Amino acid sequence: MNTNQGEAILGELLIKLEHYTYYHFDTEEQYFQKYEYPELAIHKSQHDLLRSQVSELEERYEKGDEVLVVKVMELLKNWFFDHILGSDRKFGYFLNEKGIKHV
Repeated sequence: MNTNQGEAILGELLIKLEHYTYYHFDTEEQYFQKYEYPELAIHKSQHDLLRSQVSELEERYEKGDEVLVVKVMELLKNWFFDHILGSDRKFGYFLNEKGIKHV
């Protein structure tokens, strides 16, 4: 974005983001079930929300929405601070308490 190339890479970024979220979330959700994570429903609903937000952004990109670069950056920043540093870290602690160090 700082080099005015945000729009040029946005479409590719959204596609990669969608593929990654499905792969990563499906894998993580399998571990939720395998280890009977008590917050499975809450965590999965957060995944579902991001999936739908990414799909909506892809649709808007295809329609030529010009403010998407900023919106995508905000979404990713919020996801990192709220979900990864919050919910995912909590899940990591849960696994560690079960004696699982790496999944």
